[in-house]
Amino acid sequence: MKQYYLSKLSDLNFRMSIHPGDANRRLAFEIYKLFPLRNSPIPKRFQKSFDKLQELIDITLLRLEGSGHYPTKLHTIQSRTAAKYIHLLLQIEEQWKEDLNH
Repeated sequence: MKQYYLSKLSDLNFRMSIHPGDANRRLAFEIYKLFPLRNSPIPKRFQKSFDKLQELIDITLLRLEGSGHYPTKLHTIQSRTAAKYIHLLLQIEEQWKEDLNH
């Protein structure tokens, strides 16, 4: 099961690393790809931050509900905060890789 989530997260992290734009735009571009991770086995040390990220995603999508538009950025945060969330996702990926190797 963890391998499934790891593959989803690895793909998402790769796309965020090559997508042009600042961290906020890169994170927003992948917003729908984060849904499969919502019920994933997030390591406890990352759970609180991951929950905050999920709340930001929900707020962003609620603002766009019914508009048919795709988010271009997460409107409630600055790019440096988005960069921290991207770093969080990279840390989770590394932890899952370690868990699978042990």
